[in-house]
Amino acid sequence: DTQLGLFSLHPTERTLKPKKRFLPLPHDRPLQVATHTPKGQDKRYLLSCRHAQHLDLWRLGAAGAANVEPAHVIRLESNKQHNLRCSALSRDGRLVAVADLVSLRLYALAFPQGEGSSPTLEKGPELAASVSG
Repeated sequence: DTQLGLFSLHPTERTLKPKKRFLPLPHDRPLQVATHTPKGQDKRYLLSCRHAQHLDLWRLGAAGAANVEPAHVIRLESNKQHNLRCSALSRDGRLVAVADLVSLRLYALAFPQGEGSSPTLEKGPELAASVSG
C-alpha cells in the first residue's frame, strides 16, 4: 500500500517521522470479473464495466468453448444527477451494487436456463445517504 506523508525540510526539524500522514485513498476498480456457473453448463465469466453514468455487464464465453464472443447482458443507468462513484459485483455474479454521491442500489441477477437467455434483474432496497449542510 502507498502512503502519503508530509516531511519538513527545515534543518532543525529534519526527522524520519512525517509531520503529517494521510490515509490511503481507496483504489478505483472500474472493471470487475465474476464467475457464474449455470446448472449443468460450463463455467462462465461476467465482466462489469463502470462508466460515469452507467454500468455495463458482459457475459464472456466459456473457456474452451467454440463460441467465445462476449455478449452484453445489461446496462444499469445512474440517476443522471450524479456520476457513479463505485460499483461491486459479487464473486458468483448474482449481486450487483452501484453507488453515486447520495445513494446505494443493490440488484439481484437471476440467470434463466438456456444458452442465449438474458438474466432478469430484481432491484433491492435503495439506501439513501443523509446529506447535511
